[in-house]
Amino acid sequence: MKRFGIIFLTLFTTMVATAQVDPTAVVTLEVECDSWVEMTAIPVKDYVFTHWSDGSTDSVHSVLVNSDTVFIAYFHDRCGDYAELPLVNRYDWILMVNVKWLVQEKGYAMSSNIVHWYRVVGEVDKLEDPDPMDPKDFYIGEGYSFTLDKNLQQTGIYYGTIDFVPDSTKFCSGLSRTELAYFVAPPAPREVRLMPNTTTPNGTMHLVGLNPEIETHIRVYSVTGKLLKEATSMGAEEYLLSAYPMTGVFEVQVLSDEDNLVLRYLVKQ
Repeated sequence: MKRFGIIFLTLFTTMVATAQVDPTAVVTLEVECDSWVEMTAIPVKDYVFTHWSDGSTDSVHSVLVNSDTVFIAYFHDRCGDYAELPLVNRYDWILMVNVKWLVQEKGYAMSSNIVHWYRVVGEVDKLEDPDPMDPKDFYIGEGYSFTLDKNLQQTGIYYGTIDFVPDSTKFCSGLSRTELAYFVAPPAPREVRLMPNTTTPNGTMHLVGLNPEIETHIRVYSVTGKLLKEATSMGAEEYLLSAYPMTGVFEVQVLSDEDNLVLRYLVKQ
């Protein structure tokens, strides 16, 4: 919604050199003929100055007055820096501005070159943070949409900025940010492994990838099938094993409701 302030300049014997106007003001000034008057348009909160009635876009505007004159200062709604605009997420790995909503619902005249995408660096805050200890967010490109790696190798927090410029087709101006999009790397599939699988006599090995929520039975056999050790693990993702004190090839059976694996390890000097 547009708003405006009005300055009436009426010829009189007293010259007033400076006048200020905001979206709620009506100011009347009496000035001498052929006087220069400097007018300053000051927007109130959530508004931004756009232009004067004579076409000037300078918020501080000097005019020569030689007749009774009316000047109007026009102001426009301001989106508000970093107000969140909705994204369209048809796919988890594509960031898309909801162009249809911005055009039809909000009345913005859109073009792809005013949309810029960023990956958050450090804490989520404003793009141009003046704090030198806080790095600026990483710029990744422009356009109505931005495609991430389908495997989400570029995990992190993303957003786009839309740089609105006031004109007759928009209802606001300023810089707005899309809603934040959080991408988290998918968890790696659980895999039971023996680390290392080659060791020295009595060396320590780590049996990793166990499900801590279920009971796992662990049995160690010689290559001939003789049971050398038996244990049970519950509540831990890792179990420590001591290698057999003699050289050779040995087998570790991992048995649970989820797994029935046989892993081998080699003991050598």
